[in-house]
Amino acid sequence: MTDYSHYKRYNQYGITDVTYYFVRDIVLDPSNIKEHYVNDDNYEYGYSLFNQDEDEIWENYRTFRIMINKCNFDYCFMMYKIILPPTLEYADEFDMTKDVLDWLKKDNEDQIFNIYAISIVDEIINRYEDYINDIYNNTTAKKIALMKLRRNKIVNEGIILKISMMRCGLF
Repeated sequence: MTDYSHYKRYNQYGITDVTYYFVRDIVLDPSNIKEHYVNDDNYEYGYSLFNQDEDEIWENYRTFRIMINKCNFDYCFMMYKIILPPTLEYADEFDMTKDVLDWLKKDNEDQIFNIYAISIVDEIINRYEDYINDIYNNTTAKKIALMKLRRNKIVNEGIILKISMMRCGLF
């Protein structure tokens, strides 16, 4: 049985912010960044970070529904007052309004939620760009390793001292 108690943390956010933080947590998940992040200017990287496989779209939406139920939020209010307006705005930019309206008619709320998530992923990526690059390039582990070497007395008086003397021109 899956433990959903970690969803209770979303109760601390206002009802208008919950969806943003939910999407942010999915996008900034380190395993998601390592698996889906594409560092290419010609590629819509937000599209890849919010898991575009059909099963993953459904899974993200299902997880969202579970979170809404566990936190006792009003699903209809969130879906139609918070998620739908930015989704329609984003869809209008890319001439997808007809698609969103078709999804509304067919009750494909998972697709609507997915478009909403993609609409805010760019903002999330811009805000947390350093964090994403650290995880993608694994620079945090390298920084920690270098800091440990610099604190080590044997290394400082050995190889680092020789390299410093070599670079300054003594040898």
